[in-house]
Amino acid sequence: MLKNDLRKYYLNVRMQLTVDELSEKSMQIARHLYNWEVYQKAETIHTYVSSQSKHEIDTFHIIESAIASGKRVAVPKMAGQSKLKHYRLPSTDYLKPNKWGIPEPDGTPELDVSQLDLILVPMAVTDKNLNRIGYGKGYYDRFLEGSEAIKAGLILDRLIHCEILPADKHDIPMDFVISESGIIVR
Repeated sequence: MLKNDLRKYYLNVRMQLTVDELSEKSMQIARHLYNWEVYQKAETIHTYVSSQSKHEIDTFHIIESAIASGKRVAVPKMAGQSKLKHYRLPSTDYLKPNKWGIPEPDGTPELDVSQLDLILVPMAVTDKNLNRIGYGKGYYDRFLEGSEAIKAGLILDRLIHCEILPADKHDIPMDFVISESGIIVR
């Protein structure tokens, strides 16, 4: 299968979840994250801000918990053609929907990405080698390229492809993937 076909298939699988199922699985993933030594030692984490309409793993609880525990949290904001800027988020109160309805930081300072210890990455599908297919625009591949931070994808078990995914030279694999079953190491 081609990457675009795999992306469409697995995004459709994800959309079949009920809101309650997604909420339960998101909390299971969050619990694995909170108990993970890498997360516990991280001072600055970067996470995507989940979109309910896309049935993404819910990161709002992760953001609020990290802030409450004294971690610095950074989130992305779209900045032009396939580029992200990254901002410190002191509270979810600073999130405002952009023109596509995606929550983005508003009125917070930009953060130097070299300060990041851990990056939580959205994905449509992954495989046992932790290759990732995202949403097809390359925002995260460009962001992750050259980053020394630990890269961890958040995903549902049912979105782990049983065969090796096609990958291009610009595709950045994850160091870890966290699902409702636990943490997968590359």
